[in-house]
Amino acid sequence: MPSTPQNLGSAPPGGVRAPTGTSAHDPLTYVPNDLSPEAADEMRRNQPDEFVRRSRAAMAAHVEAMVGFLDAGAEVFDYGNSLRAEAVLGGCERAFDYPGFLPAYIRPLFCEGKGPHLAYRPGVPLIWRTLGADYRLPPAGDHT
Repeated sequence: MPSTPQNLGSAPPGGVRAPTGTSAHDPLTYVPNDLSPEAADEMRRNQPDEFVRRSRAAMAAHVEAMVGFLDAGAEVFDYGNSLRAEAVLGGCERAFDYPGFLPAYIRPLFCEGKGPHLAYRPGVPLIWRTLGADYRLPPAGDHT
């Protein structure tokens, strides 16, 4: 179920995850809800300031729906995609009431000594650090 104000009333209580992976790092790439892709392209070219204002307002509505799901008992998070920061600029006061994915799920694993520790070893090429697949290094412990 998408995290939209229209779907908030139909959210089942508790046990539901409402993540968002929306790209919001650049408000010129976030299409406001009330524009077609063609109208968005035209406004982006001819009225970029208005486009950004409307994009941020749409992001605020998106995040307000996510906060509504949170208030209804859903587990809510985003992927650190600037959606919450842009929503604040669009007028959402509770944008940071829910966490990002890393602090909510990955950081606690690191605190228990679990996770992709190879990704943080110096001297390992980035692709191998990212994949955690540098076989020249000994295992750093249980990765499960």
